[in-house]
Order: sequence, then C-alpha cells, then structure tokens
Amino acid sequence: MRSKVIVNLMVVITFLSLQVANAQSNHISVFGVVFPNSALEGGKIKYTNLDQVTAVSGSLTFIKNIPDSLECNVQAIFMLRNPAGVESAISDSIKVNNLEFRSQVSIPKNYTFRLQPNNKAGTVYLRFRYYRKNYPASSNGWTGMNSGGSWETVDANIPPPTTFSGPDQICAEGIYTLTNPGTITLENANGIATLTALGNNQWKVTRIGTANGLVTLKSTNQQNTVTSKPIEIGILAPTTIFGPNSVTYNSTYTFSSGDLDPNITYYWTVTNAPAGTNVIGGTSNKSFTISLPPKTSSLPENGTLLISVRRSGACSGSSDSFVKQIPYTTSSGGGKPPIQIP
Repeated sequence: MRSKVIVNLMVVITFLSLQVANAQSNHISVFGVVFPNSALEGGKIKYTNLDQVTAVSGSLTFIKNIPDSLECNVQAIFMLRNPAGVESAISDSIKVNNLEFRSQVSIPKNYTFRLQPNNKAGTVYLRFRYYRKNYPASSNGWTGMNSGGSWETVDANIPPPTTFSGPDQICAEGIYTLTNPGTITLENANGIATLTALGNNQWKVTRIGTANGLVTLKSTNQQNTVTSKPIEIGILAPTTIFGPNSVTYNSTYTFSSGDLDPNITYYWTVTNAPAGTNVIGGTSNKSFTISLPPKTSSLPENGTLLISVRRSGACSGSSDSFVKQIPYTTSSGGGKPPIQIP
C-alpha cells in the first residue's frame, strides 16, 4: 500500500508544472502558480476550440514579507487582456484569509479560470490585492491591484513556426537543422544548389560547381504558413553602383557599391571611356574614382562609358559583375568637383 501511494504522488508531481511568478509587492507576493501540464504548450496557455469554453484549474500560493503577528488577507483574480488591450475577468475572486497562512506561506488555494468562446487570444494576468492592517503603522485598508504573473495564450491548432539553424552563406555545402519543420523545399536553386534530406530534422544544401546565387530554404506547414531562410551560395554579385548617372569631360567622379562588407574585396573596371581617362586610387577599393580628360578635337562629343564592379571574399573565385552605363558629354562650364559617396 505504501508503495502505491508513493507512485501516485509521483504521478501528481509529474503532472503539475510549477510556474513561479516574479511579482513582488512591498509586503505580499505570489509564491507560485500551479498549472496542469495539459493546459500548457511551450509555457503558454493553450486552447483548441474557439467555440467552446476552455477551463483551466490549478492552485496558487502567496508569501508574506511581514511578521507573523500582523494579519494578512489577500484577494486575487485572473484577467484576460485581448490583442486590442481590453481586459476582462475570467475567474471568480480567490480569497486567502490570515488563518490560511502557515508561517510565511499560504496554503494552496484552488482556482479555475475560463477562456470564453471567441475570446481566448491574448495574455492571462493574475492580479491581487491585500488588506493592510498596521503595516506600516496606522495604515489600514486595501491596496491597489498588484501583478502576480502573466502567461500568453496560444491556439494549439496552429503549428508553431519553423526555426532554422545553419550558415547564411555556403561555399561548398551547409547543414541546416529545423525545428517544427513542415514540407521543405529549396527555391530559386535551379543550377545553383541542391537539397538533400538527412533525417532527424536536418537538410543539406550543396553548391553546384562554382555557381553563385541567392536561394531560399522554405518550410510550409499544413495550414500553408511559410517560414523561410535566405542562403547565399558562393559570392553574390553587387546589386547597385552609387554615383552620377551622367558625366562630362574635364571632371572627376567617385562611384561606390551599396554593399560595403569589410570582408569583401571589390574590383572595378571602366571601359568605353574617352582616351585619357584616368583611374585615381586603384581598382580594388570600396569606391572607384575616375577623371575624364579635357575635350579635344580628337575625342567624340559624347558617348557611353561602362563602370563595372565584382566581389570576392570567403569563397574562392569572384562574383559576376554589375555594370552601370553612364553617358558622357562635353563640359560647358569647366570641371565639376568630385562626387563623394558616403
């Protein structure tokens, strides 16, 4: 018989999950709130049916930070604050009188709160007040409401979102571990990368040869909710060049790539420029400066020069080039000052 009692007690202890609230008032605080494990999912209060009442029952205790000789009476209530910020009571008043404290801690008081149909989303709050009698001296009466803890609610019918763990860039291959995976696909990967399921919620993305590109590892659950992770394969080409959209003879101009990753080297070139155009400061900097010559009779009145930039970094090789076409014309008012790009 003794063995059976111990086993049953262990089942009860395993079944209950203690949530210790951090609420603290000057004299009284919540010691613990006990929920049944069946009511929780990831530390949140779960519900499964919007059209029916969701009832949650458990117990709570208070601790007093005053001498035993001083009386202590507590009233508590559970409230639901919906996403619009409106609060409503979801339990009856829970009362603890002075005789229900054993030394500093109250005996467990049972509670039941009820999430009403179509009003379940939000956060459950435990509010409490206590009656002060001569602490401090000659200060009697009920306090205002104190916070005794809060717990978000969650619709158990909605699968939790997928989370991804793995590198943001791969040069050869990368392993990705997914939590709560749905149907897994690799998007925009044709000719760039392949996807292999490894089991145990792991997938491998493998680069195809020296291909470069941006692919997306995507998880789609049963409710068609999509969670995704972008992955850089190899080295992505720059996507823009900042600088003037047209230039003139006898002027100096500076261009810059929008991506200024300190771990990346940028390589610049200029083609189709008038004879005598000079590059100032080199071609492997974060920015690129050119100086067009004065107009002479041997040079064309106008034309289009090409500024291009490519990247190299952690992976071997380099990216494709991004090219900007820039018309040039004769200068009508002397040289322009350099255009500096931050």
